[in-house]
Amino acid sequence: MIPRLAVIAALAPIVACASGSGGNFTSSRSVVLTADEIATHNIEGSSAYDAVARLRPKWLRARGVKSLHVESDSSEYAYIFVDGRPLGKFGTLHDIPLYQVSEVRFYDVAEAAQFGPRGEQAGVIEVRLKKPEHQ
Repeated sequence: MIPRLAVIAALAPIVACASGSGGNFTSSRSVVLTADEIATHNIEGSSAYDAVARLRPKWLRARGVKSLHVESDSSEYAYIFVDGRPLGKFGTLHDIPLYQVSEVRFYDVAEAAQFGPRGEQAGVIEVRLKKPEHQ
């Protein structure tokens, strides 16, 4: 009887984690915001910040500085990159016209290491701009 209880007790946490589809699972939809999705919503305002605030508000919340690579301009908010280049603190999203946005992607602290020390502080919001059409 005791071995059977031990097996049940050992399997309970595994079953509990596997049974729910919610929890910590992050779908690609929650980390990517596309121009098509932005176009389907009636976004008030004209900046990338307006779209993120309306459609992915969790990206704008404070996370705290979690890196040993703390710089003097460190922030508890995600750092903004545009087309792979650093732009600034999250308020700079106000400076990016919404009509130029192709895609916005959120990287948490672990994923943002590819962006260097700035990304490791509180994550990264990367904006990809639409490519200009050649005439």
